[in-house]
Amino acid sequence: MKGYENVFLVAGQIQSTEKLKEALKGFDTVAFHSEPEKGTHNVIVFGKKSDEEKILAKLNETDFSRTELKGEWEYSDVNKEMENIEKEIASVEKDLSGIKKRIGKLEETYGKKLGAIEKRLIEMVRKSEAPLNFASSDFTFIITGWVPEKNTNGLVNAVKKISKGIYIRTEPDSNGPTKLNNPKPMKPFEFFINLYTLPIPKEIDPTFLLFFTFPLFYGMMLGDIGYGLVIFIFFTILRFKLNRMKSLINITILSAVFTMVFGFFFGEFFGAEQIFGYQLHPYLHRLHEMNDLILISVIFGIVHITGGFVLGFVNELKQEGIKKAILAKMSWLLIETGGILFALDMFKVMSVNIAISAGLFFLGVIMLAFGEGFIGIVELPSLLSNILSYARLAAVGLASASLAVLVNGMANGMFQSGGLFAIMGVFILIAGHTINIMLGMLDSFLQSLRLHYVEMFTKFYHGNGTLYKPFGT
Repeated sequence: MKGYENVFLVAGQIQSTEKLKEALKGFDTVAFHSEPEKGTHNVIVFGKKSDEEKILAKLNETDFSRTELKGEWEYSDVNKEMENIEKEIASVEKDLSGIKKRIGKLEETYGKKLGAIEKRLIEMVRKSEAPLNFASSDFTFIITGWVPEKNTNGLVNAVKKISKGIYIRTEPDSNGPTKLNNPKPMKPFEFFINLYTLPIPKEIDPTFLLFFTFPLFYGMMLGDIGYGLVIFIFFTILRFKLNRMKSLINITILSAVFTMVFGFFFGEFFGAEQIFGYQLHPYLHRLHEMNDLILISVIFGIVHITGGFVLGFVNELKQEGIKKAILAKMSWLLIETGGILFALDMFKVMSVNIAISAGLFFLGVIMLAFGEGFIGIVELPSLLSNILSYARLAAVGLASASLAVLVNGMANGMFQSGGLFAIMGVFILIAGHTINIMLGMLDSFLQSLRLHYVEMFTKFYHGNGTLYKPFGT
């Protein structure tokens, strides 16, 4: 600020107001300071023009940081000044918008390359810092870590080439971190395992199971050619547009294929039984053969849960031995078999001597008591509830199919009225099926995931593994 003949002012920031008072001691000054913000005070000092150089010299001896003030004191209209400030703000915002656009273009051009460079630099920094974490003395150092079994020989040979004075020993470690190793088509389904919990090294990785049964359950629930086609096209386009969430997108694309397959099986195309005049011939009509659909869903549940017990038997065999595997998991298979035989006899599907079904059931219960104790006995009723839970495969599908038929019926009524109603009918078709697709996708995704996490994984999977992170990453 200028415009004074006998007074000067200086503004800035200082950390200690005590240092400010010390610097101004002996001078005729008036100083104002704010409350501290992030450890500093905003300060303004008025003093005699004749003392300006001396005061500035004293302030420079402290941590005072000066702020240059522009302009002169003059009389002005407040509204006019506000208008000028608003124009200046608008100008700055315009410049800022231009800068953001330029940054956006730079990101599009160099974003991927810079991301890769950043990742590489982080790896280099971590590798260079690694020696700080090694146990060392004046003449030796010790490094411990993990390496995938298939890379062990390569590591040993590479280390021995460095120097003859290096001693290296490798041994299996069942308590080490987990590195998921699945074929490329199954890789996207590792997303669900990372979302849940990683297996420990001695445990079966259930990724392969999700690869086969998640899209199957998803497709059975949504089960419409038109819906599957829309999802397939949309997510295929999205796959080329987005760099992130590729795993989830690939899972959805595969699930859309199964949705179309089941759409042919159920004879549904956007809820109708024809495709542009071509009549579909359903193998199973969901809305008319609900009992058969529920029965198929329950059979899927029995097969799925039985697979869980078989995998549980293998896990127990690897971790605890044959005795634990038989008592803890074979017992459940006997209980399940006894229950199924009893149900087949009760519903007159086949004749089974009740002594056989009861014998298998109670033999399984006795084995379970020895294998899992009281907790296993308490969980007995959950077996039936878990199997019946698979009826949701039918229930979700029936809800989706019913809503599709309702939308088509409302739209057809509008089309028959003609005129403006026909336009409304088009809107009802598009909006109704869009909503139904979105609800169907969400419900099918969550319910299929639940059947794995809750109904099946609890039969064999414990998890709590630690992710394997290669050196430097």
